[in-house]
Amino acid sequence: MFNKVRFISLSKLKQHEILQTIRIVFPKTENWNEAYSCLCAAANKAQNRLGKAIGVIIAYYFVLRNFDRENEIIVTLGNFSASLPTLYIAAAGSFAFFAAILGFTNFWVLMLARASFGTRVRRHGFSVETYAQLMGNSDYAAGIPLHQNNFFNDKMKATSGLTLIFSLVLAIGCMPFLAFGYYLLIVIEQNTNREILLSFDNFVAAFGFFNVSCSFIYLVFFLVPLPHTKATLNVRFSFLNRISLIFPHPQIKNWLREL
Repeated sequence: MFNKVRFISLSKLKQHEILQTIRIVFPKTENWNEAYSCLCAAANKAQNRLGKAIGVIIAYYFVLRNFDRENEIIVTLGNFSASLPTLYIAAAGSFAFFAAILGFTNFWVLMLARASFGTRVRRHGFSVETYAQLMGNSDYAAGIPLHQNNFFNDKMKATSGLTLIFSLVLAIGCMPFLAFGYYLLIVIEQNTNREILLSFDNFVAAFGFFNVSCSFIYLVFFLVPLPHTKATLNVRFSFLNRISLIFPHPQIKNWLREL
């Protein structure tokens, strides 16, 4: 049987999973406020965790950039001095980078789910982002140029221009975050022992290089739409057969013949 290939990102699938769970936990329309507040709380918590993760990688960058002395990180406080190979700090930073990538994807999915769930309320004059700010679940909704006023046309297209600027600033803001991963790769490469290939330092270098590389791969494969086909067997036997008023499903013999 021919299955049409569809391009769907893993982030989109996770968003759908969250919305399906919300629909089961809060089945009634009257519970929209409670469900939306739950999504906002989860997104805000993810935002705080992402902020902490970014703070950690900034700290790693500061240490690697300012305390590196001939392939060693040397920190001196009064009469006390401590040192550690730069390579080990960079390898530890690779874990922090992956944690930040994971925090970003988590925050991204929750924000998409929150935005999608918010569009389910369609009432004239109602802005879900304004409502979120009034309820204390958003800090900058009033400053974002998007609005729902249908009585005036923007002749100078200022709204579109400001929205583009807002999007560009957010996109550019992510560049240093990704550049840190590239910086780690450079530091690890510079501190690799080229004289003795089979050494503990090179094992640490390979480990750090692997972590950073996998972090980039993880981010790309999580956000970029990938080819999917319909899971025919799961749809038939796990869904259609389960909800059928006749058990087993009248078409189950035909399904079995196609296996």
